[in-house]
Amino acid sequence: MNMGKYGSVLVVDDEPAVLESSSLLLQEYGFKVASSSDAEDAMRRFKENSIDVVVTDIVMPSVSGIELIRQIHDINPRTPVILMTAYADMEKVLDAIKIGAFDFIIKPFTPELLLHAVEKAVHYNQLVLMERDYKHLLEEYNQEIETLVAERTMGLMSLTLADKIRNPAAVIGLICRRMLEKEEVPENLIAKIRGIIEEAQKLDNIVKDFQSLLKKRESMFRYEDINEVVDSIMPIIKNMVVNTRIEVVFNRSPNPLKVNIQKNLFRIALSH
Repeated sequence: MNMGKYGSVLVVDDEPAVLESSSLLLQEYGFKVASSSDAEDAMRRFKENSIDVVVTDIVMPSVSGIELIRQIHDINPRTPVILMTAYADMEKVLDAIKIGAFDFIIKPFTPELLLHAVEKAVHYNQLVLMERDYKHLLEEYNQEIETLVAERTMGLMSLTLADKIRNPAAVIGLICRRMLEKEEVPENLIAKIRGIIEEAQKLDNIVKDFQSLLKKRESMFRYEDINEVVDSIMPIIKNMVVNTRIEVVFNRSPNPLKVNIQKNLFRIALSH
């Protein structure tokens, strides 16, 4: 199997000449190619390898190309399947398209036609995978943002509540102290007022400790290495320029570039 750079293709045909010529053409163009002469072997290879696109003849002994589509899509419904067919099989082609065939090419076909169909299918598969990855990342980022917002909201609410508790406690303590200093207070109330002052002071101390704890809470922002963050999104960026003339180059610093950031939010900014 050729280790290609443009994607992996499984070619299935019971005609040795077609199978060999199609496989060699795709290999020469840079695809990673697996070849099978029957559906049973094709399914084995499909399960054992990471296949981007399947190119199959529609008329084969034992299991037809239409049935092969069903078996492939039972495992991975996103895999594009291209049918190779003769004019006489057009009715079967229509049936195959109804069950999810991606495209078809009519025999005898030119090399350019086969390459164009496979390139289009590989690109489609890459877009599907990118969409899936982005949805997964977006879900993670949304959860992260919700956590940050909730964390900030709860922090502000807690500090506000602490202030609302602390202020009355301080006022009560102050009033009671002034009462003891300036007014003639009956002896039987002095001990009770002092008890109120002590309890107000205890409450004030508790609220102070609570506020200090909230302000010192560990933030979700960390000193992260930008090199590592960029490394993590490079596969996504490279997938975006596959089959284009754009070359992605990352001149990595030999030393860590530590910045105080929220890593996932920074990844969003870079990937967009």
